[in-house]
Amino acid sequence: MRVFSVLLIVSAFSVFAQAEEGTPPQPPFKNDYGQYSITGCAGQTFQLDCKLKSVTIGTARPESNPKGKGSSVGFVFKSDAEAIVNSDFWMTSDDKFEVEDQVSTLTTDKIKNTSNWSEEAHQITLDKSNKTEWTLTFAVTRDNLGKSIKRQIEFKIKKK
Repeated sequence: MRVFSVLLIVSAFSVFAQAEEGTPPQPPFKNDYGQYSITGCAGQTFQLDCKLKSVTIGTARPESNPKGKGSSVGFVFKSDAEAIVNSDFWMTSDDKFEVEDQVSTLTTDKIKNTSNWSEEAHQITLDKSNKTEWTLTFAVTRDNLGKSIKRQIEFKIKKK
């Protein structure tokens, strides 16, 4: 009887572990979807600069991933001149989304950028430790022709 009980418990645990593995992760930053004003900025990446005035955090645009599968997050940045910069991220099994205290971090594995034949990895951090003004940081590491270049921008944002 004891062997049967142990076997039953191990079997139940195995089924539970498999169910957890097959569950797609929650979209990153889902609890923070919304529109934000950019109140301060420092730095620059390959696409983002301090001319941007607002950001919307939400799901990624479906056209940015024709397969449209998996968890995603999208950032839509706008400037005064209504220029728009989209940054869409579709989660893969190699990406990590971690939340510790008031800081959420998305780290992407290297992806190929076919427009310039490089590989890019991103780290996006949302620090909510300041109750009145949050900090949204984008760090991009680009590898091309044996060289690695890292660029970073930090935005101070407030909910609209």
